[in-house]
Amino acid sequence: MGYSFNLLEEQWIPCVDCRGRLRMVSLRDALAEAHEIREIVDESPLVAAALHRLMLAILHRVFGPARRRDWEEMWRARCWDVARLDEYFEKWRHRFDLFDDARPFYQTPGLDQKMKWGPVQRLSPAAASGNNPTLFSHETEASPRPVPAATAARSLLAVHVFHASGTVARGRGEPPSATAAPLATAAVTMPVGDDLFQTLMLNLVRYDPAEEAPFAGQEPDDAPAWEQDEPAGVETRYPKGYLDYLTWQSRRVLLRPARDDDGRLLVTGAILADGRRFPDNFSIFGREQMTAHRVIEKAKGKGEARPALCLSRERAFWRDSTALFESAAAGEQSETERPRVISWLAELVGVGVDLEPRHVLRLSVAGQCTDQSKAAKIHFWRRERLPLPLRYLEDRRLVRHLKEALILAEDVGKALSTAAQRAERQASAQAQAGQAGPKTTESTPQTSAKREERESLVLQLVKTSALPTYWSGLEAEFLRLLTELADPEKDPARVREWWGQAVLGWAWGALDQVLATLPEGLQALRLSVATRGFFRMLSVPKLNRFLGIESRKRSARAS
Repeated sequence: MGYSFNLLEEQWIPCVDCRGRLRMVSLRDALAEAHEIREIVDESPLVAAALHRLMLAILHRVFGPARRRDWEEMWRARCWDVARLDEYFEKWRHRFDLFDDARPFYQTPGLDQKMKWGPVQRLSPAAASGNNPTLFSHETEASPRPVPAATAARSLLAVHVFHASGTVARGRGEPPSATAAPLATAAVTMPVGDDLFQTLMLNLVRYDPAEEAPFAGQEPDDAPAWEQDEPAGVETRYPKGYLDYLTWQSRRVLLRPARDDDGRLLVTGAILADGRRFPDNFSIFGREQMTAHRVIEKAKGKGEARPALCLSRERAFWRDSTALFESAAAGEQSETERPRVISWLAELVGVGVDLEPRHVLRLSVAGQCTDQSKAAKIHFWRRERLPLPLRYLEDRRLVRHLKEALILAEDVGKALSTAAQRAERQASAQAQAGQAGPKTTESTPQTSAKREERESLVLQLVKTSALPTYWSGLEAEFLRLLTELADPEKDPARVREWWGQAVLGWAWGALDQVLATLPEGLQALRLSVATRGFFRMLSVPKLNRFLGIESRKRSARAS
């Protein structure tokens, strides 16, 4: 029985149109009607990011743009030339079929001749499969269920971009495990416009390999995966160019189709094996357009000198958001380098298109958090949305103000942690002394173990109570700060003063929450007063320095 699911014709991409209706559209219609679609939606932010990258690869192949003027003409047209899109799709229509016999889309035929089929859930990090914990699905490999072809197609895209390293299926003589996909641990940043057309255009950087755009070393035969002569195999090489990189086949995959009793097309199994690898000295820095990078002047051993920023279990990404705007100018040093798509956006602001410094766009930051020490166990995926005032792209003073505001929040957070831990330790010691009777200096393995246990409990309480309260409360305040700092009608000094009060207010609230857990009594009251005084001693100088109070005092004394 023959099976066919052509991505150019089938409705498999979930989106919300500009009238607020949830729709499923084909790949062709998503691009042809992008100006009528508000955004791509999916329960997985990884799938949504992978869908955007697929569309960008097609747009680059068809339209470039080789020059900024070409980009501006498309932006003003508010839609793409559908005739050129259809001409391209007609030429490569057979390569977009998910179950084509010769070249199934994003897959490697013939894997079933040397490897066993596994559950299709292995394509999704949300499924409890392999080393993955149960994130959102309570299915297991012991009881896998088929998935619709549309669902499998979306997961297939994300696998090549985000699949973590670890054990995969393998044939004789092949590597026992696969390396991580290009963005497995990176936070992917995309500017977001009013509709899908704007979103894709804002991420459509200049593409001209002959002029080394968007990066140097691209080959003349650069092409997306579906145009390449051979499907992905086990090989190590550099990408031929940006299109090859955007559609990099980091895995060899094969899907097994079937139909249910109602005739619906399903995928009942999958083979997931190692695919193309980058050389050991390969870095996505300079090639990847959607990630911010840390700048490490003296990388140790084989450490990456420009590692991509990633999501963390301990902190929300907004706490590192200056990395989205900060870029080292000539002769200057910076701890981070903003995504190149943001630098491209900075080139577009104020050049004749309706992108002015006064405008505020949105930023989407998506990714997953993995633990590479445990076979790349996936802890979570997440997407954060931040406002993007375009003034940050042209005014370095605003970025400095933002960085100083975040430094204050970090410093006060450390002071809160220190004060809370001190209070919990002293309360624990008082309770222990009251139970033990007269003080003794004798130390035994049992008492040392109890002290370590108490210390662990103290740290755990602070991490699970005080700090989450503080940082979660500040998140909404920070989103306000991000827009108000860029508002030309706002006085920066007043905004900084407000932010300082907000930071200290949330810190005091979190500390009070910890102090409320202390037992009642005179000793607890004294400890509470002492702790508040200790926290004030740690935090107030940091606030004064942020507000410039100390420097004003020194100037007054000098005069």
